[in-house]
Amino acid sequence: MSKKERARLEAEQAEHHRMELEKERQRKVEEEKMRKVREKEEAERKQVQEIVANKLRKVQLEESYTYLASIREEVRKVLADAKKEREWEQYMRCNGLPNAFDPADLRKYLHIWCENIRDTNEAERNWLLQTNEQSILTQNVNVANLSMESLKLQQPQIGNTYAAKAVEVLGILEEIDEALHDSDVRPSMVEDLNELKMEFRNVLADYIDEFAYKILSNINRDMELNGLLEVSHKFESPVFKTHLFGLRDMPTPQLNPKERAKEDSKHTSIDFPSLGFHLTLPAAVKCHKAAIRGLWISYDHCSDYCPSYDMPYKQENLADLRIISRIEWKKRKEILKAVYEEPKEKKTDSDEDDQTPQDIDVDKIYTEHADELMKKERTKKGAKTLNLSEYDVNMRSHRIVAGVYAIDYLEQPMQDVKIAKKTLLRTVPQPGKLKRKKFYQPYRPPPTPQPGVRRLPEEIEAEIKQMEENLDKLALVSVQLPENVFWFEPPIVCRWELKEETLESDPNFAKYLDRLEKAQQAARERNERSNLDRRTKYVEDFNILDVPQHIPLRAIVTDFVIPKLPDSCSIKISVAEDKRRAAQPTAAAGSGGGKRSSKQKRRLHKMPSNVSLGSIVYETKIPDFLYATRNPLRILKVLDRRNRQCYPYAGTSDSDDLDDYDESDNDVVQNRSTKRKVYMFSSFMKDLDELLESKSPKLQAKLEQELGAGGPTGGPGKQSLQVARSDEPRTVRGEKGEKGKKPAKSKFDSDDEDVDYGNILEVGNYSMVENDKRYIGKWSTRDVHDVKFNEDKLTIQFRVGRLGSFAFAANRYSNVPYQSWELKPDIKNPGTVTFSLTASVVSTEMTITEAGFRVNSLQGGPTQALQEILGLTMSLRKLIKTLRLAAVDLFPEDDAFNYTEGTCEKNPIMESHLYDCIGLLALTHNFSWSRWNLLSGCRMCVLLMREIVEHRRLPNHSTLLVTPLKASVIDTVEVSPVFNPNPVEGMNHYADLYHLGRDQSQPSSRIKQEKMSPILRENVTQLLKSVRPLSFS
Repeated sequence: MSKKERARLEAEQAEHHRMELEKERQRKVEEEKMRKVREKEEAERKQVQEIVANKLRKVQLEESYTYLASIREEVRKVLADAKKEREWEQYMRCNGLPNAFDPADLRKYLHIWCENIRDTNEAERNWLLQTNEQSILTQNVNVANLSMESLKLQQPQIGNTYAAKAVEVLGILEEIDEALHDSDVRPSMVEDLNELKMEFRNVLADYIDEFAYKILSNINRDMELNGLLEVSHKFESPVFKTHLFGLRDMPTPQLNPKERAKEDSKHTSIDFPSLGFHLTLPAAVKCHKAAIRGLWISYDHCSDYCPSYDMPYKQENLADLRIISRIEWKKRKEILKAVYEEPKEKKTDSDEDDQTPQDIDVDKIYTEHADELMKKERTKKGAKTLNLSEYDVNMRSHRIVAGVYAIDYLEQPMQDVKIAKKTLLRTVPQPGKLKRKKFYQPYRPPPTPQPGVRRLPEEIEAEIKQMEENLDKLALVSVQLPENVFWFEPPIVCRWELKEETLESDPNFAKYLDRLEKAQQAARERNERSNLDRRTKYVEDFNILDVPQHIPLRAIVTDFVIPKLPDSCSIKISVAEDKRRAAQPTAAAGSGGGKRSSKQKRRLHKMPSNVSLGSIVYETKIPDFLYATRNPLRILKVLDRRNRQCYPYAGTSDSDDLDDYDESDNDVVQNRSTKRKVYMFSSFMKDLDELLESKSPKLQAKLEQELGAGGPTGGPGKQSLQVARSDEPRTVRGEKGEKGKKPAKSKFDSDDEDVDYGNILEVGNYSMVENDKRYIGKWSTRDVHDVKFNEDKLTIQFRVGRLGSFAFAANRYSNVPYQSWELKPDIKNPGTVTFSLTASVVSTEMTITEAGFRVNSLQGGPTQALQEILGLTMSLRKLIKTLRLAAVDLFPEDDAFNYTEGTCEKNPIMESHLYDCIGLLALTHNFSWSRWNLLSGCRMCVLLMREIVEHRRLPNHSTLLVTPLKASVIDTVEVSPVFNPNPVEGMNHYADLYHLGRDQSQPSSRIKQEKMSPILRENVTQLLKSVRPLSFS
């Protein structure tokens, strides 16, 4: 083959190879075009499905909320009847206790109680005056034994009287708490009840102090002698326990300096067996002419005065699932529009075929957006917003348990002195109550050595010796912890620190008090402004001769115009009708009969050419003294079309009102002149104010002249305000005179695109709580040192630099996160539901009935606490209180996510609606925990569900996925390797669990759901909302 032929053959082969490559390229280009077409068609089909689902979701959610509202109305009626029955029983008990919903009755009871205390103290007589030691020397059986020992045995125990009264007052305080949680109580009454609550607590504290004062006032009579000098008195009751210790005032031998120094260096050791603790006082504290009181009270009346007790932010009920689903839909469409439509606008003709929008995961983008919002809202409720100092106990993460202990260093009151056989002299200083002696020993632990710094053994030994000497100056307390509390973790030993003590320890605290006072003053001003805003009515200025249809004329005149009218003057409002109905009498504004036809034309009554106040207000012949005093309850502010305030505003003239009048507010009347008579409402109100302020004869004469001008519809001095309302709806500004074609609506737009939801967030809105509590004190660890906890013996030992009240703060969320939970109907007991919860440490099972909640089992705790409540039916509020007092807090609040780990906070609005739906299906379905729930994000709730039908085999669990947009059964099980959020094949679209359960349930189950007691459903829902198993498991 020649070179030419070989070259031609190679060229042909190269050309053939090039053509093959070109064909392959063309085929790939064609396949790419087909793929883009398919993706576009799939996206459009998916978009159409989402639009259809959005419309269906609106309808279904509206049905769900209507049905839930009807159930809540039934519950409200039942609870209202139960409340009336309870109030009647309280009224008929006739036991002298006050009505907690009546502040006047509470004040009366408090006043009578204080008067009885004073009268009892004044009428008290010492029974020692009746003693006669010689009465035992006779053999006459008719002579009574009047010896001191015999009379002492006959005296009643004084502590029982105080304990019974304390129980009674605590019951009243519980009723006040119930009244404060009642939604029907007015805000003004809430303030009164809070003040009365504090007064009751203060009087109760003084009452218990008075018990100790009476005992210490008669040491020889009421206290037991232990040895030669020591005296003590013990009293125990379920409410409080007290142990008084003191020394008798007896002459002691004079000691030499060496023995005196040895005596002064001794520590005083006191054992309080009834209280469960031992106290060792330092050498500086002596009980000569003094006493030590150990006290335990079962209640905690201090914690709710702490600045950190209340959550700094609370959730606002601004939206429900209907609104947040529309907000999410709107934002998802904005994401799609930004990705698919904006790139098209930037394309040129040359690269139009080359550029295609990339496929994005809208769910992922929106989930990240929701997570950021949730994190931002969660930060508001964190510990940083509480402004806690180094020693403050955070009452949001800890709670006081096992009651409150107190160690008081007291002065001995003056004792009775016997000056004759039947005469005792008592010196009572005023005020006659306990006086506390001061003991304060500051202590600072040695600083931690810097890393890498080497110290000599002598230096370390000297430092340890110095630390032991400083600790020896403090009081040592050893407490045996009670077993009626679950001690999951070592508690925080804290002391109740009063404001004066904080200022003494930390002078910079005064700045905090100043800031707190300013913040509270600002809060009060904001409350006043908010109250003023609620009383303020904003009205857009309008022409009173041609009132637009949207103006509530009757309400405006009734609330703002009539109270401003001078005495003996009145105003008339009438509605102009069509000529065909002119023969009928005019009706008052707001009572114009049925719905008018939209074809009716507006007719204006003829008004005088010089429209003024005298053309509207007319004088009557009714005497002034027959007019009742009228004070406007609300404030009126009139805004012009530029949203400027034109009333009240002195600088605005009538010409400004004419300029601000918008002709587009009213329709053009056919066959009528374009020149219109205008009298703006703001001008009318200004003239009315001037009329009220006018007192001079000249203005009064001018007014009479105007009133005497007369009008065509009334006699001299009597004119009526003739009002013509437009029957057609008001034209929106900006639409009149618009020309041209409206912009084409995007395929990603929906009906929700034009709705402005303001500041409503799809994860819920939280507003700052106004802290208006007066600062009293706080739980602090400032003067508590060297804490040692023995978990095996349940003992704790610590040293304090101050005496006073101290307590143990337990971690509220020791049982969070939950390991599993389950809700199922009780087949053996129809009409009841069983809820099982396995927390981090304890596990419990409860039965939910119409009567309340019953705890069946409580296991896993370190002690046998709460065994007495098993099998008892109680309300949810009482159940929560009982469990929290035992340090078993299974009812986390909204800010618990800031103090726990391993949880996933769900969208609170979506989660709350899901619990409502679960409550509707509680008698027919079994719900339980799923392992996919924790990592599913804030806008997804994953749980297991199955329907339970009697006399049928239990089916397998299905995995339920709930989002703000839909509820579906997904193609995922617990043993699946990956999570698949796609619904099972053939699953229809459901907006929530209520519609899914109703559509997928058996007919017998639907009948059960319809016949379910609304109280039982409410109990199930409230328990789930309190426990929140989906967010904490």
